[in-house]
Amino acid sequence: MNAGSLSFGVVALISARILNWKKSRLKLKTDLMRNSYLGAAFVMFPYSLYHIVAEKYVIISWLAVSLIYYILSRLLNNTKYRWLALFTLLLTVGYILIIGIVKLEPAYRILSFIVLGVVLLTTSLMYSRIKSRGAAPSQKQQELNE
Repeated sequence: MNAGSLSFGVVALISARILNWKKSRLKLKTDLMRNSYLGAAFVMFPYSLYHIVAEKYVIISWLAVSLIYYILSRLLNNTKYRWLALFTLLLTVGYILIIGIVKLEPAYRILSFIVLGVVLLTTSLMYSRIKSRGAAPSQKQQELNE
């Protein structure tokens, strides 16, 4: 497997984006096709990176994919990319807990845990900030209604 296999994931993301963009013109009634492309991208990126990148950098590369999904989610204002990012983070956590603990050298294991912890903490802080912004207008509405 080589770096060309990453193109399958890129094509899946671009296809899903085009389907969403031209949804009204194509008269699509369901998002099943788009979700299947996003699912293919979710599978292809980690699988390809697992085979391309050195074993000690797999976790870092998967975290980078998750970060890219978060950025796409913010830029496109689309929650499906956020779900992809969360599922990729879960996959990364599962990988580090099952395989990373056993196979990685202690230095890379510690580095992986630190980087994963920073990413999870940042994600948590970002979501709590978004939630507090979303809760603030509703609290103001309740105060106005009283």
